[in-house]
Amino acid sequence: MGSFIVCLLACGMIVLNMTWSWATGLILYFLSVNIHKYASISTQDAQGYQFYNRFINGWWAIVGVGCFRFAIVNLIYQRYGFISLFWFALLGLVITPYGMLIEDRYSAFTRWIFEQKKIYIESDIQKWRFSMAATLLNNAANFALLVSLFKFIEGIWFYQIFIVMSGAMFIFYYIYHARKKFKISDYNSLGKASPQKLTFKEIFDECKESFTRYGIYSTSISEKVNDIMAYYINPFFIRCQIGANTVSISSFLVQAIAAVVIISPVPWAWPVGLILYVIATIGDHIDGRLARATLKASFWGKFIEGWLDILGLTCIRMALTWVIYIKYSFCMLFWVALFSTLIIPYCMFMYDRYSSFARWINQELKVNIRPYLRNEKYVRPAHVIVDIERIMLLLSLFMFVPAMWGYFIVNSILYVGFITYHLYSASLNFPVLKSSSQGEIFNRPLTSVI
Repeated sequence: MGSFIVCLLACGMIVLNMTWSWATGLILYFLSVNIHKYASISTQDAQGYQFYNRFINGWWAIVGVGCFRFAIVNLIYQRYGFISLFWFALLGLVITPYGMLIEDRYSAFTRWIFEQKKIYIESDIQKWRFSMAATLLNNAANFALLVSLFKFIEGIWFYQIFIVMSGAMFIFYYIYHARKKFKISDYNSLGKASPQKLTFKEIFDECKESFTRYGIYSTSISEKVNDIMAYYINPFFIRCQIGANTVSISSFLVQAIAAVVIISPVPWAWPVGLILYVIATIGDHIDGRLARATLKASFWGKFIEGWLDILGLTCIRMALTWVIYIKYSFCMLFWVALFSTLIIPYCMFMYDRYSSFARWINQELKVNIRPYLRNEKYVRPAHVIVDIERIMLLLSLFMFVPAMWGYFIVNSILYVGFITYHLYSASLNFPVLKSSSQGEIFNRPLTSVI
């Protein structure tokens, strides 16, 4: 937490945009990095370590880095306005939490596979070649920051290039290894007969039973509607022998196309883009049910499907943020939309990090901490917010600005609440000590920060 506070001070100095503030901000930032490294080392000693300390240190580190890079984006805008470096810096800001998300998501799945199948897959896959490349890129990025003291534009350009390369390397490295190691059938999720054998009444009864068992807001109503539609569309894909992973990739591509349509300068762009986005959200429900119906559910499919969903949603939000900028420049709505877009990977990072640590503690200490916070009284209001979000999207066809205000504010509240609740739950469930006498796992490297 101390390193995060110092990092916030660094951000404050950078935002001031005075002659000496950039240099002072850099000094404070490098100080916060060293404090974080010391705190990470101090969580491991002869007695062992506390899981919560490691959980929270990694979280505040990634949030601190995000704040620092956002301060740089703001500084570029203050000094030079809308230039290509501004948008490239936004890319560097987004890619960092995605790099950390893929790392913790990989770790969560290795522990999930061990929990379900008793198959051990090493979660620490950062071999010496990868670690050396990551270290070189980090050192090059830090050197570029020092260069920026004398030549700001050149130094920041190289800094952004190096961090984008580092983030992209993390993403492709972990996806490559996940594709090789996660092709394990998830028999636990193989359930009922294929959808073509279900009548409308059976489908409706299943959804009704779900509402009755878990409550009407065990999930959002819009998600239930998508489930019903997926039941009737699935037989088409089964008969055409289209795989679940193909549907997942196609859904992402449809979202990417929707984002391109949205930013196109034509009057019908937003209605068409919205229709494509709705189609893609239905596809998100088709792939999972298709995998179960064809008895081909796998951990790799779940891994990549969730990842593509997050990436596709970010594309849509980025497109909407761009439209708001083009129409209204840097108004307050633009910054609210940008915040709602940038917080997506941080929210999912928290989701996978919590799951990974819960399963890790269960595995090591033989306890029973739930890895996902679902169907609880504090989580169910979130499903109401999701329905409000979908309503706002529909209203945007008739009154764009008011609906976008509601859409992005509701999303921001949802994500901030989601992160806060997971932090609160971690503070209750994770303050347990891993003794060195219980094994040597505490000597594994800490989660790295890009």
